[in-house]
Amino acid sequence: MKFIFILIIGLTAGLAKANTTHPTEIVMGSDEAIVTLCEYGSLTCHICAKFATSVKDELFAKFGDKLRIVMRPFPFNKVDIEGFKLVLCSKDPVKYSTAFYEKQDDLFEAKDQVEAVKNIVKGLGMTSHEIQKCLENKQLEQQIIMRRQLLKADVAPILKIGKIKIAGLPKTPLLENLIEEAIQHVEAGGDISTFTGSKKLRRSLDLKPLENDKNAKKVTK
Repeated sequence: MKFIFILIIGLTAGLAKANTTHPTEIVMGSDEAIVTLCEYGSLTCHICAKFATSVKDELFAKFGDKLRIVMRPFPFNKVDIEGFKLVLCSKDPVKYSTAFYEKQDDLFEAKDQVEAVKNIVKGLGMTSHEIQKCLENKQLEQQIIMRRQLLKADVAPILKIGKIKIAGLPKTPLLENLIEEAIQHVEAGGDISTFTGSKKLRRSLDLKPLENDKNAKKVTK
């Protein structure tokens, strides 16, 4: 069965309201981390699955408590939206999102993909009542959609650290170089919000050069 993509259009005035019960992000790593890598991902994206099931573990193994990874929903279709709602309603969003990625191929092959989404979370212990209540949460649904609208991108994943935004998933050594430079920037007294990376790093990531950026020159050594 071909995967059916659903166009995501329109927002309501209620989107600006915060959802304190189900925050629309999944946080992994130490609260004391000095660098945060944000990943805007889709549950139906194969590259996002690779990041979630292998790459992020390699990054934590290398950088430990210095790194925190925040996953934010970047939905492309109805399965993404329903899946993210259930992940964010769960008691363990990391466990639930990982389960979706591990069963991604089964999800694509299912005749009824939304029903397959429900079966995944049932297998993790979520009750039918909890599932139904979560899927009826329109405010949470709108907030998930808003994540995609605000980013204004057409591919996934999108990785952000400081002022650097990357479309797609770089090779792990390049990603490690990026995080290492960000850590060095902060440990040298810099604010992560001003981090732009060295010229060498930006070239390796195919990013535009920042000829007049003092921070870029400082980290180039």
